Amino acid sequence: MSETMRKEMLPRLRKRYIQRGAQGKSVVITEVCEDWNYTCKHAIQLLNAKSRWGGDPRKKKGRPSRYGKEAEEVFWRIWKAAEQSCRKRLASMKEFWLSYYEEVHEKLKSDIKEQVFSISAAQKDRLLAPHKVRSGKGR
Repeated sequence: MSETMRKEMLPRLRKRYIQRGAQGKSVVITEVCEDWNYTCKHAIQLLNAKSRWGGDPRKKKGRPSRYGKEAEEVFWRIWKAAEQSCRKRLASMKEFWLSYYEEVHEKLKSDIKEQVFSISAAQKDRLLAPHKVRSGKGR
């Protein structure tokens, strides 16, 4: 079956799938698995619109960010001031750098300060990745 035909049929199958009970859903899943040669789990994801064909493509998927844009901006400025040092060095000196930031830029709100303190090591790398690429530090 061609890709375009699948894309045309999928909305109709989803509609049928949603309107049915447990036994009816099982029949639709079996139908999709046999016709399209998919596994049951993949068919369920497609019919529930939890795969790449489903949902609004403009809507951001996944868990929402814990850190606001302000906290990310503060962390980025601290990283720049610390001469773009690694996350481990930043973690060991975070009190020093936060006091530096408050002296040079502005007094931080307590919630933003907490967010900057609570950024995990892996999340620091994720937050800095776009900046590292732009500055030529990323690989």
